[in-house]
Order: sequence, then structure tokens, then C-alpha cells
Amino acid sequence: MTAPASQFVDTCGYRTHYIESGSGRPLILVHGGGAGADARGNWERFSMPLFSASFRTIAYDMVGFGYTDAPSPDDFVYNPESRVAQLIAFIEALGRRLANGPRVRQEIGEDVDRREKIATDCRSA
Repeated sequence: MTAPASQFVDTCGYRTHYIESGSGRPLILVHGGGAGADARGNWERFSMPLFSASFRTIAYDMVGFGYTDAPSPDDFVYNPESRVAQLIAFIEALGRRLANGPRVRQEIGEDVDRREKIATDCRSA
């Protein structure tokens, strides 16, 4: 499998990096928060080939990780709420139909994903 090309989308005033492969129903991969965590390191080698056989597989870098911009802590609050806002903006930038697709997540990615689903459900209620 050829390495997926880096792509970028504007979210919350900064650029978010993501990689994508496959086709069909969308699947979003949300990485964890350990040192060196990012879309390529966490997902590209093993998970992307497996999932992209059946899904349009999209893995993004959370703010401050990988190739996504890292705003200065003087101007940006790095907390779960900012990561949820990023995920919502990312989904909206790539198309709302991603919102109902399945997700695979690691560590803090699970918390971000859960909070996004709650925030999105509250918006549409």
C-alpha cells in the first residue's frame, strides 16, 4: 500500500493534518495522547490498510500533534474542549455525513470522541 498523502483542512483558526485511504462508509481514527502520537505513527502502517479495505478511512492529528498546527499556549488552551471543537470542525469541513460513521480511538481520543458526540447531539436537539 502506498502511503496516503498528507492533506490539510482549516479548523478553529489553524490547519489540521489528516491522511485518508479507501472508499465507502467513512471511518474516523482518533489517536491517543502519548509522546509522538499522530495519525501516521498510530494508524498508517497497520490499521489504515486493514480498515481501508472496507471503509473510507480518515486519520487526523489532534491540535498540537503531528503535522497539525500547534498554536502558542499563550494564545490557545489545550484541553478536552478545544480538542472536541477541533473534531467537530474537522467533521464539518469534510462533510457532515462523517458524523454518523464509526470511529476507532485510543486513550484521550476516546474522551474527545465521546464529548463530541454529546456536544453534537445537544446541538441537534
